[in-house]
Amino acid sequence: AAQGLQQVPLEPTQIGEQRVLLGRETALTAQPFYVLPTQVDPDVIAAALQAAKDIAMDDHNDEADWLPAFEVYIMEQGLPLPGVAPPALHAAVQQLDDVVMPFVRRVYRCSSCVSCTAFVRRYLPDERLRIPAHFDVTAYSTVILPLSPAGNYTGGFFVQPGAHVGSRAFVPLEAGDVAVHD
Repeated sequence: AAQGLQQVPLEPTQIGEQRVLLGRETALTAQPFYVLPTQVDPDVIAAALQAAKDIAMDDHNDEADWLPAFEVYIMEQGLPLPGVAPPALHAAVQQLDDVVMPFVRRVYRCSSCVSCTAFVRRYLPDERLRIPAHFDVTAYSTVILPLSPAGNYTGGFFVQPGAHVGSRAFVPLEAGDVAVHD
């Protein structure tokens, strides 16, 4: 994904019992973010990716740029949305929740934190190829789970410590890795 693009350096570290990669923007005041390598079973990822290819995506206007979103919400207000997404997507969300929420609770010192919203977004040449820089202002923490191998796309999750796009640096993520940021 981030091949050939400026990448954020990631530092191996231990948080509790978990080995993670710690990243920061270049600004001294930047909050850390975390990459948890290979957190979701590859078979679950493959099934979720296939399911995402087969469902009709909602084309409501995205909050970041008011263009069609091409996404499907799988969970809202902490509850799975039945009948909206195939079981494979619900299984991926459940495994992600089981594996990552203990880490989120520990690192953000929030024992009462729960998953609230989950959605899958699709990027295709005739639909949407990118989402502009934005802040996830309604989330206490955001968890990103790529379903596609990094070699299948250019770009991905990035941090941008300055106003100019030239300060943008990408976070290397493979399918099944998880990025966590506030």
